[in-house]
Amino acid sequence: MRKLLYLILFIPFASFSQNYWESGLEKYTNWHTYGAIADYAKMIEMNPNDTIAVLVYSTRGVAKAKLNDYNGAISDYNKAIEIEPNLKFNSIAYYYRGVAKAMLEDYYEAIADFTKFIEIEPMEGEPYYNRGYSKYVLGDKNGACQDFRKAQDLGYDASELIRITCK
Repeated sequence: MRKLLYLILFIPFASFSQNYWESGLEKYTNWHTYGAIADYAKMIEMNPNDTIAVLVYSTRGVAKAKLNDYNGAISDYNKAIEIEPNLKFNSIAYYYRGVAKAMLEDYYEAIADFTKFIEIEPMEGEPYYNRGYSKYVLGDKNGACQDFRKAQDLGYDASELIRITCK
């Protein structure tokens, strides 16, 4: 999943907002998360409803989640999806919105978001793992085991949960 986040974080922008992007990225990677969020907010002010905003909302959502502001992160992911519901980059928004919802123990909604991500990017193991965990918490042991095994098949280490859960 990290490689997908890095794809977003290193996309250059061909506009005057690139300085805020680069500044926000530098701040984020150096643990100045509040400063990164402020830079991303400035970019959104300049490009509130275009593809750049979709990427910035998603990235700002990740920064908010880093600060345990899961509701704020979900709000940003929602906005990214609202602006461009079918954009492939929104797989990131669906995935991280699922993570934020799971952190808030909204497992049914988390499963829906992980499933949407999987529809867009079916060859990533981590979303299967996280969806499986959410299913497990809700008592769907069989569904959880299927997802853990799929995650393992795709190269994401789910061996411990498979060993514990799937007998």
